[in-house]
Amino acid sequence: MEYNETADQDADVQLAENLRLMVTEGGAGNFVVAAIGARYVQFRAACGDTQVHWEAVSDNFLSDEMTLAEWEIERLREWSFTEDEEWNFWRLYDAPDEASLLDLARYSLQLLAPATDLTGQTEVEIRLVLE
Repeated sequence: MEYNETADQDADVQLAENLRLMVTEGGAGNFVVAAIGARYVQFRAACGDTQVHWEAVSDNFLSDEMTLAEWEIERLREWSFTEDEEWNFWRLYDAPDEASLLDLARYSLQLLAPATDLTGQTEVEIRLVLE
């Protein structure tokens, strides 16, 4: 996978830090959600995990004007995402260290980037829940 090196550095670092907290603190039901408007990616892992369950929103949860372009769906497939007919695109991502969590954050922001063009919103909303 390749990501855009010019993505917002602050958002990359902020998301990576939340992912780090997800795998180093809390309990078994930790998750992080990052969103621009209705488009989102979400992550699930337990404290101590080195593999993260990574999801990207599918058209099932988007209005007609926010649906994914064919090239976006193709990118998800190229990045080994599986499409669940009823839910989202998902995959497991190996994240044994902080560098891989930063990569995961950058890939995720690249998936969210087209939402900026659709909504005009540029700020990524990030939510961390530790259980």
